[in-house]
Amino acid sequence: MAALNTIDGSMLEGGGQILRNAAALAAITGATVAVDRIRAKRTRPGLQPQHLTGLQLVEALCGGRLEGGQVGSCSVVLRPGLPRCGTFTADTRTAGSCTLMLQASMPVCVFASARASEHGGRPEEGSVAAGGYGHRKSSGGGSGGGSGGGGGGSGGGGGGSGGGGGGRPVSRLELKGGTDADMAPPVGYLSDVLLPLLRNLYGDLMEGLDVRLVRRGFYPRGGGIVTATVPSLPPATPLPPLDLTNRGNVTQVTIKTFSAGRVTAGVAKRLATSAEAAIRAALKRLNRPTGQHGVPILVESAYEPQERAVGDGCGVLLVADTDTGCRLGASAKGERGVSAEEIGERAAEELAEALSSGTCVDQWMQDQLIIWMALGSGTSRMRCSEPTLHTRTAMVVAEQLLPGVKFVLHRPAGRDQKADQPPTAAAEAAATGAAAAAAATGGPTTAGGCNSGGRGADGRSADSGAGGGAVGGGGGDGLWLIECRGVGWTVGRRL
Repeated sequence: MAALNTIDGSMLEGGGQILRNAAALAAITGATVAVDRIRAKRTRPGLQPQHLTGLQLVEALCGGRLEGGQVGSCSVVLRPGLPRCGTFTADTRTAGSCTLMLQASMPVCVFASARASEHGGRPEEGSVAAGGYGHRKSSGGGSGGGSGGGGGGSGGGGGGSGGGGGGRPVSRLELKGGTDADMAPPVGYLSDVLLPLLRNLYGDLMEGLDVRLVRRGFYPRGGGIVTATVPSLPPATPLPPLDLTNRGNVTQVTIKTFSAGRVTAGVAKRLATSAEAAIRAALKRLNRPTGQHGVPILVESAYEPQERAVGDGCGVLLVADTDTGCRLGASAKGERGVSAEEIGERAAEELAEALSSGTCVDQWMQDQLIIWMALGSGTSRMRCSEPTLHTRTAMVVAEQLLPGVKFVLHRPAGRDQKADQPPTAAAEAAATGAAAAAAATGGPTTAGGCNSGGRGADGRSADSGAGGGAVGGGGGDGLWLIECRGVGWTVGRRL
């Protein structure tokens, strides 16, 4: 029997991210993992439907066995099999975040085996639903007709193990739930920031990687649909080391706004107008003029008709591209009692703060890249603002589950602690109290004196924020450097 790796689900950030990263790494490596004290310091501890559905999706992807998989459970064990390419559907049956399910499943799909012949010569197919509704894997119809309405999107019931970039095997996912949820990345952040950045970093290895919005879903009903196509790595081919150390100069800013349901099209236009005015002013302050000979600003504003949305909502996403391939984002979603103008300005100011610091990634991207750094080969480097609590937590989980992985944090010059101190067990203990206090109040969580930068209205995990520095370069005085010695994992390798 495989050795059991036990993770304390209450450490540091103490939330669902620990579950997602631990389950993904277990599925990829074949190492059995137990997560205890799940969300122990939260107001509602234990698994919630969205967490359980994400775990069940990973279970299906790797043909494993999940123990303790019930809503409210404070301890689970995942005994993984071999990840296989295929077609899978997951439904939270709530407004639980589709994007958080994708965070857990996408790395597993990248390292999935194409050996469909081991399963009767056909791609794997599966369907999972939120706790209380059971979990089933199908060998026949599977997820059926793919995206199911709304137009566009990747997916479809057939060909789950073929047809990726250059004929490489792919997995196709159909995820149902909330698309613009609190405390989670909005779907636009994944489709317009994370995935393009991964394609920039990994080139042909990520050819065919795609996420599409089929239908928006809002609290409390959910009902949104997101489809994803994820290519598997070629055999015996590890991911190269990640290098995000030179931010370069901003070459373009894109603003996308939407409104849906009873929120009129005029609100989306007001969001766009206020965000555009605020980011123009910010770029001018940073000596990056806009207009004909400056940084172009592209604006898209859309109203989602009834067939493209369940519920009411609005939001804004800003994305900055640089001449070195960096991609930074900021977003905000509508709040009751807050004007569209304030929401648009809020997102623009967040992006402006990141640009002024010289960071190569925005504060929300940090922790999402940790798992890729750990699984990649060689030494990966990322220059960023002070590591968030989510980032530190992801480092600890990766080091515990991937033998040989080592993270080193280099602090900015002038800090009062050693520049090469990694996130140790002592650091975990020091930060846990802050995480618990923040969770209890619903406010930002901090670690090691991180500057608060999270806002619930941003629709992502409340966490720590940006540093200071110079615009344009990539080496502002307030920036940190995260280094990771990766393991160079390959498809089919097992611990």
